[in-house]
Amino acid sequence: MVLCDVCGDPMDTPMVMLLVLDGYVWGIVCEGCRHKYHYDKPLLTWSEYEEKMVRIGELP
Repeated sequence: MVLCDVCGDPMDTPMVMLLVLDGYVWGIVCEGCRHKYHYDKPLLTWSEYEEKMVRIGELP
């Protein structure tokens, strides 16, 4: 089980969305908190984040 880092509610989803600020993963955010607090920020899935980090040389 995964919990939202903002509200602490459990998230039962096969895909977890990451809030990335200034290139760093800030946390895992549920849809409710995304719409409430982070509506203007892009969220990435782990595979999208990993792909971007590999492209810029941050991951092996």
